[in-house]
Amino acid sequence: MIKYLWILIAFTFLLSAYNWYEEGYFSFLGFCVANLGAVATPILATLILQGVSKLSGLPDLPFKFSAVLSVVLSLVAYAYYALNGRAENSGTSAAQMHVIVVPIVLLSFTLLTSLMALVTSVVFKLSEGKNA
Repeated sequence: MIKYLWILIAFTFLLSAYNWYEEGYFSFLGFCVANLGAVATPILATLILQGVSKLSGLPDLPFKFSAVLSVVLSLVAYAYYALNGRAENSGTSAAQMHVIVVPIVLLSFTLLTSLMALVTSVVFKLSEGKNA
């Protein structure tokens, strides 16, 4: 499953790169901000899932849910931006806010769902110990 998440993250990066090309800001800093911000949150969620599944004894189902949700939300958001076309007057348009605001919102959402996954996994682990 983790392999498929990485493939979706790569596809999200390609969609973000296409959107960056479409907008016409050809600088290295613009490329880094626009495209690395698009995939930073899904990468974080997938790395958390990998760490939990390999290093801890906690159930990883809640972390799988969090990672899948993060990757799918990022993919849907950047597919929308890539397919929506170039923003009119994009240098001053509010449409450019997706470069900054969307990664921050996705990061906040992923951190919240990862925290909820941690609490859920601990509760599952504790209830598993009581039933045994």
